[in-house]
Amino acid sequence: MRASSLRPLILLLVLLMAPVVAHPQAPKSRFDSVTSIQYRIRYLDVHSAQVLVWDQCPPEMKEICRVASIHPEKGGLYLEVRADAATHEKIARALARQDRPYTQRFQIVLLGASTRPNGSPTDLPAGAQKALQDLREFLPYKSYAMLGTAWFQATQGDVVQGQLSGRGDQTFDYRFRFNKAGIDEQKELFVDLFHLEKGLGTPRPTPAAEQQEGQPAPAPPAARIQRVISTSFGLGVGETVVVGTSQIEGTGDALVVLLSTIPDGGSKREGR
Repeated sequence: MRASSLRPLILLLVLLMAPVVAHPQAPKSRFDSVTSIQYRIRYLDVHSAQVLVWDQCPPEMKEICRVASIHPEKGGLYLEVRADAATHEKIARALARQDRPYTQRFQIVLLGASTRPNGSPTDLPAGAQKALQDLREFLPYKSYAMLGTAWFQATQGDVVQGQLSGRGDQTFDYRFRFNKAGIDEQKELFVDLFHLEKGLGTPRPTPAAEQQEGQPAPAPPAARIQRVISTSFGLGVGETVVVGTSQIEGTGDALVVLLSTIPDGGSKREGR
């Protein structure tokens, strides 16, 4: 065999026997794993949930890691978030810690207001005293008397019911519900339900002589209820507000309701 014909064969053998040199690949970028995930928000307001998401985004991904859209739904809302896998994991952990029911302690005070100058209660907390002082500037009453007070703890979204004492043996029932997501950006809490009611006594049952023969006895009549105050309002933690007033028929007197939030360790998220 001629030498010239062996050259291609020798060259091929040399190439086959040469060591394979591996070229290192560039590391996979975090930007390659960016996906969109929807997170259900149950208790946080929209702004707080968005801030929580943004706080988990690393600085180098601020332009990509973001809340892409917001979907309000019954019983909560959904945030669609674009981020890489590691950031999605941080967001899920942060929401598990923060998106919990919020609880807050309150004090409710029922006052009797009169146009007669008989003095004012001195056993009220400082916040209630200040609210009462502000009250004097726009209401015509000259004196106030403490009728009843109650302390209670409420969880956002849940209805709390209780009872307050009035004058003599009179009692008032209250119903209360608040949410952390207020419509007033200047307030931390929003009370979307406050009812104060009093019973007017049970109507007399129909006398047996007036019942038709052969007809079953009627069910006992239900007690009559008068709605004294029904309102909604915003307030901050550590604040006392005048919930409302109600005139007492036939007199120049009125009922005044104050509500205070308790700031010293009185608020928390359940489960923490």
